[in-house]
Amino acid sequence: HPDRKELCLASGRQIVSLVQQNLTARQLLTRPALENAIRVVLALGGSTNATLHLPAIAHAAGFALDLELFDRLSRQTPLIGKFRPASSYTMVDLDQAGGIPAVLNILAPLLSLDLPTVTGETIGDRVREARVMRPEVLHPLEAPLSSEGGLAILRGNLAPDGAVVKQSAVLPGMLRHIGPA
Repeated sequence: HPDRKELCLASGRQIVSLVQQNLTARQLLTRPALENAIRVVLALGGSTNATLHLPAIAHAAGFALDLELFDRLSRQTPLIGKFRPASSYTMVDLDQAGGIPAVLNILAPLLSLDLPTVTGETIGDRVREARVMRPEVLHPLEAPLSSEGGLAILRGNLAPDGAVVKQSAVLPGMLRHIGPA
């Protein structure tokens, strides 16, 4: 994307500013902040890798996130967008629809909005004016693609410690199986 180079430069400038302010990632990466991140992943049918990476970030920050939290939040967070490979929409479509600010605006009733961002504003301040520009890409909470988020945690005799499924990408014909597993 043509804006990518400027976004990278702006990110670098902001990192230098944060260092000068003695503001560290550990100050921003709180449990509520990572719960917000989980909800965004769930609402967009994000990657199962989030169940590995976000708990690792939490561990580095000094607290734990477990699979039960992902499952509980998924049951409370509607799926408002689907992207490749689960649909034909891409991250470019997400950007054109309003990007993560629009997603956060939609999810606002479910999020901790008083958390600080790297700009010094709160999340609520950053997303208050965000709007969905392509409603076919990002759906409102009142009319989601699914009442539950894109990931689910499965448990049973085949996965006693749990398994992660990207339920937003499971085809209806895959929901029932008769035969050996």
